[in-house]
Amino acid sequence: MSHQDTFNIQVPIREPRWVAVRKEYRLADSHEVAFAEPVRERFLALPEAAGPLRDYWLALAGRDGYPAGISSASRDHKTDFT
Repeated sequence: MSHQDTFNIQVPIREPRWVAVRKEYRLADSHEVAFAEPVRERFLALPEAAGPLRDYWLALAGRDGYPAGISSASRDHKTDFT
């Protein structure tokens, strides 16, 4: 049984997700990309040690069960964003 309804939840901020692609990529000229468009593409991922952060950037919660395609993983999640 979920107790989620017993909490008062407030979202303090929302951030957009971004996707970086090569200039030759089919979606490169798009101002916005629908979430479902690149869902079957392969991505560079954070290492598994990044845990929930890796899951967030791979958008696991929004894939409707479709697995994330990972072409490669970075070696150190602590320095990837610095």
